[in-house]
Amino acid sequence: MTITQSWRSIDAWLTRHAPATYAVLAPPATDAELAAMDLPPEVVESLRCHNGLTATSNTSTSAPVPPTANSHKTSVNDEVLVPAFRRDG
Repeated sequence: MTITQSWRSIDAWLTRHAPATYAVLAPPATDAELAAMDLPPEVVESLRCHNGLTATSNTSTSAPVPPTANSHKTSVNDEVLVPAFRRDG
């Protein structure tokens, strides 16, 4: 099962069983949001389904907030670093 297929299953379940949670899923990341980053293809595929959340009001306050395409960017010496998804270790 691909990541996109997994998201479709999750979306269908949330729509039926947790519509308030489904409602806060952000739309897909745009090409412009993803262009400046060197993310693994699996992360890009997931962000093309949902780019994080639009709100956290119905999630646990202790739960981590899912990242968005823009939340991974850290500018250091004109480089874009993605600490959580770095491929070099």
